[in-house]
Amino acid sequence: ALNGSPAMTRSMSMLSFGRARKPKRSEEPVLKRSKIENEKKPPAKKEVQKPLKNLKSDIATQKLVQQLLCAPIRKSRRERKPASKFTIIYEEPKPRKKIDPSEKNVDLCCVCEQKGLLLCCEACPKAFHLKCLNPPLTEIPQGTWFCDECHEKEHDNVCDVCGFGGELLCCDRCSLVYHIKCLGIDKLPEGHWECNKCKKPAYVPHPGPDDVGILTNNFLQYGLCCFKNALTKRQVRACLDLTLERLHEAFDTVRRLGLEQDLIDVGFTTFKTRSRNRYDLRIDDFTKKEYSFLNKKAKWLPLVKSILGKDIYIVHSGVMISLPDSETQPYHMDGPHLHEKKHLPPHCLNVFVPLVDLTPERGPTEFVPTSQMFGNYWDPGVKPMTINATTGQCILFDYRIKHRGLGNKSKDKRPVIYVTYAQKHYKDVKNFSKKRYKRLPKLH
Repeated sequence: ALNGSPAMTRSMSMLSFGRARKPKRSEEPVLKRSKIENEKKPPAKKEVQKPLKNLKSDIATQKLVQQLLCAPIRKSRRERKPASKFTIIYEEPKPRKKIDPSEKNVDLCCVCEQKGLLLCCEACPKAFHLKCLNPPLTEIPQGTWFCDECHEKEHDNVCDVCGFGGELLCCDRCSLVYHIKCLGIDKLPEGHWECNKCKKPAYVPHPGPDDVGILTNNFLQYGLCCFKNALTKRQVRACLDLTLERLHEAFDTVRRLGLEQDLIDVGFTTFKTRSRNRYDLRIDDFTKKEYSFLNKKAKWLPLVKSILGKDIYIVHSGVMISLPDSETQPYHMDGPHLHEKKHLPPHCLNVFVPLVDLTPERGPTEFVPTSQMFGNYWDPGVKPMTINATTGQCILFDYRIKHRGLGNKSKDKRPVIYVTYAQKHYKDVKNFSKKRYKRLPKLH
């Protein structure tokens, strides 16, 4: 129903903001002095920023796309040409040593010399019991696995995040390596260390029916939980219709008043660009009586009160929409801790209600469980995870948890309603602040 909506098609069919792509992984370059370093090159032509033109005619809202793309794309440092007088020459990658097919893995553990369920090295014939490894494993690792002798030989020599070499930290379970700064940690970890791709998920959503006690414990421990019985199909349809109507009004107002650049650069008190092709629109209608199933009669309200207490209020409500080709957000938290030295119980939380099924292609929200704990934001030591909730379900998460919206790789729009609850002593002065953002004018 969402894909066929004419209002949505007119408003946001081709919105896009530019951003430099991550460089491909490659071998570490070797610098050699260029033979033509003294040759003079003609000066490069500077890009001239085209002025933003206002539309004078009242045309369809899809023209907003062309206006939003007027700003030139600034290249990242990684894509800029080096200023030094050296030419970067990439060495040919060394071929990986091939194992003779006749050299099969042994049938005995190389440690205890006993048979059983053995884990085989991908680069040599050795095999091991999981319990005989140092440190021992409790389950078979995913992907390729190497023994200690082959581990150093098989590791890549470029960071899996940025694609460049240097001083790298090796995962003890797979062949991936990372820069310390790309992991967001301050110092080298001690002992056995695994990358996020190898770590087991710290939190698995409760498989049974909604239980306030179990879900409260999950929330307090991991910072999030999934509530299954949130909305009916008719309620989802009503929310979707209102969402499309309000989004069309907001984009049409921006277009008619020539405020496209303001939306890109800063935003307004009720309408913001969170990242390329990702928009945040406040919709106060969700707190009215017609939509009581989102406020006073919400099925998740007993769970919210179990987490925050009975003395709560709705801070704001609205919709976060991710359009096709939206980019992945940086990790962030929605609000700060209230104490500078110790962890306190939750004081604010978000309820995310998807209006379409959240699939990996549509870019769900990625969370880092336990990162809401004080001092645990940068290196909680757990694997990030997503909850692929379907329509009718909702996700509750702590205001302080580390999370990000993943890029939308599908051809569908991905609208998600949010309702933010807080204890009455807490005031959100960061999001939608009237001091930081100006009001979006109304059309007369």
